[in-house]
Order: sequence, then structure tokens, then C-alpha cells
Amino acid sequence: RAVSATGRAVDSFYTGADRALWATAYQPGHGWSAPVSLGGTVQGQPSAVTTATGMMVFFRGAHGGRLHYATASGGNWSAVQELPSGPLGTAPRAVSTDNGNVYVFWRGVNPQQLWSAHYSPSTGWHRPTLLATGLGSQPSPAVSGAETVNVFWKGTDGQLWQMSRGSGRGWSSPSALSMGQIGAAPHATAQHNGEIDVFWGGATPGSVWHGTYSAGAGWGTPQRAGGGMAGQLIV
Repeated sequence: RAVSATGRAVDSFYTGADRALWATAYQPGHGWSAPVSLGGTVQGQPSAVTTATGMMVFFRGAHGGRLHYATASGGNWSAVQELPSGPLGTAPRAVSTDNGNVYVFWRGVNPQQLWSAHYSPSTGWHRPTLLATGLGSQPSPAVSGAETVNVFWKGTDGQLWQMSRGSGRGWSSPSALSMGQIGAAPHATAQHNGEIDVFWGGATPGSVWHGTYSAGAGWGTPQRAGGGMAGQLIV
């Protein structure tokens, strides 16, 4: 997983051969730094976000499958810490908003459950919350505008499902979007103008589909984006 903090600088995180969390950084004019171990024991892929004060990287710990994280400020990394989340069923996916809030999502030990933890710069971490049931895939979050958090998943009914939360509001009820039956898990991305784009593998094997949300216009008709897909989508 890679994330850009400022300008063209890039930080990349991965699981090492020793199963620890490793990091390397790219700086324009200097190239890539030597890899550095951040510690821990990682299970699954890490997920990284930039925040108002630095950076956070999350992963599922191999011992007990709990949520672990490390933070960076001024280029200095903290020790790996554990959140009291209970065991995770999958690796976490995180997003951050312009006001510094961080949201982390994962499937529970019951794979049909969607869980989330929330960090606020003023109040710290809030306890994990069960958001929805009926998951048939890993969740994919995205931030639209400055502070609206959205999360998408394939339901056990084969539909594309969504929840959202705007600034100062609670989570909306889970709702199925009119995109028809989907195949592979969705992957979402969003823009500051409020646009959201979601991609997924179609019900026809190998096909890739795309749905777009525009502020004021809502969701458009799904469009086929291509074919020949043999692996997982990454956006």
C-alpha cells in the first residue's frame, strides 16, 4: 500500500519476509530511501492514510488477528500499538478526511459483518461499531468532498451496497444501489467535488463495470469499462 503525504513524496508499506511491517519513502530529487522495519507481525495487507498531522498505517496482527497501527509525525514513527477492537476477520481498510478524522473498516470474524473504528483529533479513538450485516466481500471506503465517508461492498444477495456519513451526522442505513448483480468485490475512489466512482467485476466472468455518483445528479447507469480481468481490481 502506498500513500502520498505532500507534493510528490510517496510512502510505501508492505509485509516483509519476516512478517513485520516495513516502509520505504520516495522524495523528489533523492529517490527511494532504504527500507525500515516498523515492527509488529502482519497478517494481510496494511492500509495507510495521511492525516492533518502526519500519517497512520493499519494492519491485522498475526497474533489474535487484532487491529494494530503506527503513526508518524515529522518523519518519526511511533511504536506499533493495538486497538481494543477484538479479532478481525480480514485486513483493515482506512480513509481520512480533511478535518483529520480517520475511519477504519473490516469484516468481522463473522464474515457477513461490517465493523468500523473512528479516530478524531479532539477525542481520540472511539470504540468499534457494528455497521451492517450481509457482506459478501471486503468493504471499500472512499471520502467524497472534504468530509463525507462512504463505504461499499458486495452483499450476500449479489447487489452493490453502500453506507455514508457526512460531517456532524451519523451513518446512513445500508442501501442497495441499482447496479444489478455484481461479481467481484467493488473498489471505490472519490473526488473533492463530491464525485464517487466505483468499479467491480461483473456477473459475466472477466468483465469490469463502473458506476458514478455526481453531486446533484445522483447515481448514473452502470457502464461496462472493459474485459479480460483475471485478478483483483485496484483503484
